[in-house]
Order: sequence, then C-alpha cells, then structure tokens
Amino acid sequence: MKILNEHDNRERKVTEVKVNGKSVRFALNAWNTLLNIVGGVLATIGAISLVHPDLRLEVVTIFNQFLDEIGLFF
Repeated sequence: MKILNEHDNRERKVTEVKVNGKSVRFALNAWNTLLNIVGGVLATIGAISLVHPDLRLEVVTIFNQFLDEIGLFF
C-alpha cells in the first residue's frame, strides 16, 4: 500500500498495519467454535457408522479395499 506524502509528493511504503485485538480474538474464537462444531458432527457420524451393523460392514469393506490398494497385505 502506498501513501502520498503531503510535503514532497514522494510515495512511501506502509509496512505496518494496526488491527483491533478484540476483533482478532473474536474471529479466532468464532473460527475455533465452527471447527469444533464441524468436528463434533463428523465424529458423531463416524460413531454412528461404527455402531450400526450395515454401516460398520461398509466401513470395514472400504478400509480393506484401501489396504489392498496400498498393498499392505499380499
């Protein structure tokens, strides 16, 4: 960002930006809350898929296919 100097019309670069600490803290807290909510939803879906027999079979099948693809078992 360039600002024109009032006295001699030369441009100078601004290398420092000041921000309000409260807004940064609020943004970080909001982001962390959103990540916690999304992680909780995904963990709940994962837990339900491991408890339900049909879904557990699908998870095991996908995991076995992954292991076969990367070649861990011959």
